[in-house]
Amino acid sequence: MSRQAIKMELLLGILLAAGVLLVYVSVLEIQISSESVLLVKAHQFSQLLFKAGLVGNQQWLFLIVSILIPLLVGSLVFTLTQVIPVAVAVATAVAPLPWGWLRARLQKRQQLFAGAWPDIVDSLLTAVRAGVSLPEAVVQLSHSGPEITRTYFQHFAMEYRSSGKFDVALTSLQSNFADKNSKRVFEVIRLGREVGGSEMGNILRDLSAMMRENLRISGEIQARQSWTVNAARLAVAAPWIVLLMISMRTDAASSYSTTNGMMILALGGIACTFAYWLMQKLGSFDRELDK
Repeated sequence: MSRQAIKMELLLGILLAAGVLLVYVSVLEIQISSESVLLVKAHQFSQLLFKAGLVGNQQWLFLIVSILIPLLVGSLVFTLTQVIPVAVAVATAVAPLPWGWLRARLQKRQQLFAGAWPDIVDSLLTAVRAGVSLPEAVVQLSHSGPEITRTYFQHFAMEYRSSGKFDVALTSLQSNFADKNSKRVFEVIRLGREVGGSEMGNILRDLSAMMRENLRISGEIQARQSWTVNAARLAVAAPWIVLLMISMRTDAASSYSTTNGMMILALGGIACTFAYWLMQKLGSFDRELDK
């Protein structure tokens, strides 16, 4: 097949993908040009990176690496095989790797936060029994609480001391954590501040015990179901590794430059994406057992 014919087939493939994307956008009525929507999405993405522990220049570094990895891998595969469709397919396959790393990092931090909340409740319980007021007990968590949560409580302490509005600072703190464990703890704190009473210690003790039990059960479930996610990753990676090995042979690699070859690559990518999504759904579970 001539080089001009290969370029024409590649152009047709790009036009087909663009047409599918335009149909998808029109059906779902996605607002592309809205500046406010883009700003909201950018803020949500920045918050996601912050929850994963990436701040400042680390966020930009992650974006740069996310772009460079598929470009470098695609260039390397093209150098080895001299086949553009294979290079594009492999580059597309490795593009989600940085996002998978981000998701794993986010899940790990969520586990650390889940394990920190019972200790936070115990610290509050100790402070309340010592006669410390609830606002001051929360402020003390900025230096006596678990290491992973101290930054959040330091922001709360600065906001509370500057404004003097406990509810506003507590609401801001809860939005920064944005998980159900924090919601439970902060609702108990609000209730204790509003009504007071001698039962506050008992409520905090029961809350700590419930969180530890939920943490134990969710850990057992995750350990039993983690093999499903690992199997999904292996199943998705295997076809692309085989494709790369086959493409090292010139006669086999040239077959993927045809229209049928590119259709096989596209259908394989769609099948792998759907299978991985399905396996993730089957292997996932809700950490909040009493949701």
